Order: sequence, then structure tokens, then C-alpha cells
Amino acid sequence: MPSPDYRVNTPTVAAETVDGEVLMINLESGNYYSLRDTAAAIWDGLEHGVPTVAIAAALAERLPGADAAALVDDFLAELATEHLVVHLDATADPGVGVDAMWTPPAPSAQSAPAAPAAPPMLEKFTDMQHLILLDPVHEVDAAEGWPIQRSDA
Repeated sequence: MPSPDYRVNTPTVAAETVDGEVLMINLESGNYYSLRDTAAAIWDGLEHGVPTVAIAAALAERLPGADAAALVDDFLAELATEHLVVHLDATADPGVGVDAMWTPPAPSAQSAPAAPAAPPMLEKFTDMQHLILLDPVHEVDAAEGWPIQRSDA
């Protein structure tokens, strides 16, 4: 099995799935995001260590008439631009963290079941950025923890 192309940018990114919607925050930028439908399914694949080609193949059925591979690649590039995922290099162990039995989650009850799935879309919110970045945890040294303040803060 090929190695995954991307992984979630942990610990910089925290994410939680609620009723089929993925809510995430980039703790370095203070931006938060929402993923639904096919975008949430792609994120789920990333969390399970699934290769990009397998994610695209699984979503092709939900995106009739579309180039699922190109949509997934473009979406992952957008996630990488926002520093939500990081690209794995060729030295990554192909067997580590890969869920070979992964299937994309079903569309949420909020989406119309008869309509074809929408292409993946990243919703970005910046309105709380200043409050999130005010959190003093951003000024903590990772090695020594709280309440030791970083020397460069």
C-alpha cells in the first residue's frame, strides 16, 4: 500500500467532528475552519492515514462527472497553504498509521441525500483570531510547559 501524502499538522491543529462537520483551529494563526460533506470525508481519511489516491477513489462515486483526484489534490493543497496539513516526504513508513479498511463517512443528515455531493470546500473564519492568539498558552515553552514563559515571547 502506498504511503499517505499528507498528515494532519499536529499539535498545531486541533479538530473535532460534530454531526458530520469537522471543526478545526490552527493554534498558531488563530484561524478556525469548518469542513462539511466531501471535505469532512477527506479530513477523516487524513486522520486515518489513508493515501490521497485511496481517498479520491472512495469519493469518486459521490462526485459523479468530476475529476475526484484533482479535486482532492487541490483541496489538500489548500489545507497545506493554511498549515492544517503537512506533506510527507518519500521516506515516510508506508505502513505506519494507515487504516486499510477505511471508508469515507456517509454524508451528514444536514445535506440533501438525493443531490450529488459538493466539491470539497474549506470555510475559514478569522473573526476570533485576536482572542485566540491572546491565550497565554502561546507563550509557553513546549519543553518546560506552563507557567514558564518562552524566552522569545
